[in-house]
Amino acid sequence: MKGLILAAGDGTRIKSVVPKVLLPLCGVPLIQRTILTLKDAGITDIIIIVGFKEDVVKNYLGDGSKYGVNISYATNDEYERENATSILKAEKMVDEKFLLVMGDHIFTPKVIKGILKVKGDLVIATDSNPKYIDVGEATKILTDADEIKDIGKDLTEFNAVDTGIFLCSKQIFPVITECVKDGKEEWSDSIKKYIENHKAVPYDASASIWLDVDTKEDLKKAETLLLGSLTKPGDGYISRNLNRKISTKISKHLVKTGITPNQLTLISFMIALISAASFSFGGYIYVAVGGVSAQLTSILDGCDGEIARLKFLQTSYGSWLDACLDRYADFLIIFGMTYGYWIIHKEVLIWLIGFICLTGTFMISYSSTRYKEAFNENFSSQKISTRRDLRLFIIFLGGISNQILYSLILLAVLTNLEALMRLIQHRKDSKN
Repeated sequence: MKGLILAAGDGTRIKSVVPKVLLPLCGVPLIQRTILTLKDAGITDIIIIVGFKEDVVKNYLGDGSKYGVNISYATNDEYERENATSILKAEKMVDEKFLLVMGDHIFTPKVIKGILKVKGDLVIATDSNPKYIDVGEATKILTDADEIKDIGKDLTEFNAVDTGIFLCSKQIFPVITECVKDGKEEWSDSIKKYIENHKAVPYDASASIWLDVDTKEDLKKAETLLLGSLTKPGDGYISRNLNRKISTKISKHLVKTGITPNQLTLISFMIALISAASFSFGGYIYVAVGGVSAQLTSILDGCDGEIARLKFLQTSYGSWLDACLDRYADFLIIFGMTYGYWIIHKEVLIWLIGFICLTGTFMISYSSTRYKEAFNENFSSQKISTRRDLRLFIIFLGGISNQILYSLILLAVLTNLEALMRLIQHRKDSKN
């Protein structure tokens, strides 16, 4: 299926000297974000309707090969007119069914994947509970069960708004042509005409993030929205309530630079080495530096993934590199704590405690990986959750309070207890 992106307008409301669709959002121009979102949803054959400063847009995007997609263009020389005139320019370029999106909207691959599964010659992604937009400025929609009954900006009776995502068939083009001839050039005018004799189906996208970027205020709102969406379901308590609040502020600035997620992974690892080395000296100042560095590496460990998601730079290698260096970092930090405590106190027992702590730490990681391989889903502990963010936070507290022995004992107990609970849970799951 082909994707059709409308990008012809001059963006007068945002007052930009460059085409609005090329304005950066979290380090990625709006239309590039749209293209990569469609790609993530499986659409790689893309048509872009250009108009205002079309050469600038074409020169930036090219043929799409650098994004792993195929881009072709159609030009609307009358881009000052309403958007239905732009859609008509693609009539001979699209297949029987095509996906239509706006180049200045942000949305998630989840919405695209969802709407593509809906049957119908015209499917409109709607939001029955809009949270991020000015409803007064939106195109309103009245739905009844599985059918759209009315559409327009001036509706007084409505129960949803239009998100700017449409699954269409070519039978819409005669309707658009008729409306444009009658002077009705808004896309919503064509939909309104279409539903007089045909059925249009709503797809409720209210559970997903989307936003129409019309003004500079919208652009700031979109940035806040994207940064706020970076929390992952698998985040631990410390990540959710502390680390993400700091890491997203860092990522907000890093996305505007050329730094890559893998480079951030290496930086995080280097800080972990500083932590391990500091702990190994044993004195309080060194131990405190070690604790702070451990927490800093925990925070930066979130930034690499955030940058990857914001800039569509996720790779299997990046995920693998991050996991491997995390394990090395964990080993070196705990070893540094153990050695530093030993050179000050000369208590041989610390080596046994350190060994038990390392065993539990690695069992947490190993059991999670093996569970996913065996049961094809992530393991979720309901009782104890000693994820890496919590372990490093315990190390941080142990460092600044100079309580290395007790922090190692606590880690040894918690990690091995969770590992044991996982073995029991694995056993139960294998019988189901």
